Amino acid sequence: MLREHRNSFAFWIFGFCNYFQLVIMLAAAEDIISVSFTQIHSSVNTSNCNVQSTGIILLATVIPGLASKLLAPVFFDRIDFIFRFSIIIASAALSLLLVGIFTNQYLCFLGIMLAGVCASFGEAVMLAFTVNFDRSMIGMYSSGSGMSGLGGAFVYACLRQIGFSKGCTMLMCEAAPLLYIISYVFILDKSESISKEECQSLNFDEAKNNTQSTPTKKASKNITKHQSIVLTTEEKLLAFKGVFKFNLVLFIVFTAEYYINLGLLQNIKFKSIFLSNASQYRFYQLTYSLGVVVSRSSVGFIRIPFIGIVIATFLQWINAIFFTIEAFEHFIPTIWITFVIIFIEGMIGGACLVNSVYIISEESTEKLREFSLALSTIGDEIGITSAGLVALFAHHYICKQNIN
Repeated sequence: MLREHRNSFAFWIFGFCNYFQLVIMLAAAEDIISVSFTQIHSSVNTSNCNVQSTGIILLATVIPGLASKLLAPVFFDRIDFIFRFSIIIASAALSLLLVGIFTNQYLCFLGIMLAGVCASFGEAVMLAFTVNFDRSMIGMYSSGSGMSGLGGAFVYACLRQIGFSKGCTMLMCEAAPLLYIISYVFILDKSESISKEECQSLNFDEAKNNTQSTPTKKASKNITKHQSIVLTTEEKLLAFKGVFKFNLVLFIVFTAEYYINLGLLQNIKFKSIFLSNASQYRFYQLTYSLGVVVSRSSVGFIRIPFIGIVIATFLQWINAIFFTIEAFEHFIPTIWITFVIIFIEGMIGGACLVNSVYIISEESTEKLREFSLALSTIGDEIGITSAGLVALFAHHYICKQNIN
């Protein structure tokens, strides 16, 4: 029992720390571009308008992240886990160090790209590592990664609000890679896991009669249980057909969601209130993350059918249209209304994702389930990338119009 609690806690920390750097970069997006790009004075509703959208920060994390996630499995059989783990830690630490110390936009963007690599490559590595443990570790890892969105945004917003500079805040967040190491070295019970060499030398046909050829009976069972299922081309096409409608919906909802976050919120500021312009953006991101956490945690109590997901997607685009008009006209009388709508936006996005995955898992056959779930994340990734591209142009146009 103690071993299970230790491993559960360790994998929760893995998930939290793996995405922490990426969340920090997104929360600090406006602070980063404010020192790297020209600011133009605007007298409409904000004292300064960054011509560059924070969408470029998203693209700097998503594109290298996707590349690393696609390439990672190709090299898994050539490098051991310790080396992979070292890459995660190094990219996490360097990302915060580069953005924290340097103001040069190229070095900052290198740090942002490393945060994307850490998140995506780290996810591939750690989820693959769970096959050597109880299946519940996948849930603990996912829980930790979900909480990192709220935790990272909260930590950054609070430290900046207290008065710490962007650089100092980034360097203080170096505690996350250190916690990652502590979790692996001191918390995780690695006696349950199996090394790469042991796994490769294990003969499953002889394992039943020769217990000495396996580290533990439980380990042998876990390896067998997590063996990948080979699918035919027809079966893969069938799985893709089954998840296509969910990917389409997720593409649409995440395009609207990240268009709001990275193309519009940067232009929605309120003068003469208790928060500065930069603080307003940070608390927008914190409010959004809170909505996501609440909705992703609700699937155990409230489940939405597919038609409900479609309706939620429609509502998200209403939010996008509403915030687009606000970015031009500035008609919302108080920032608290903005906070409420942003919270709802986060809840919609989180609910669409978690319920889509749940329905796919429930409706897929046992043989197709693993492959179908792997396909379920394509739509939101493409949607986020598309939103980042749209946000670049939308923000620039809105900023120029506000100045004129």
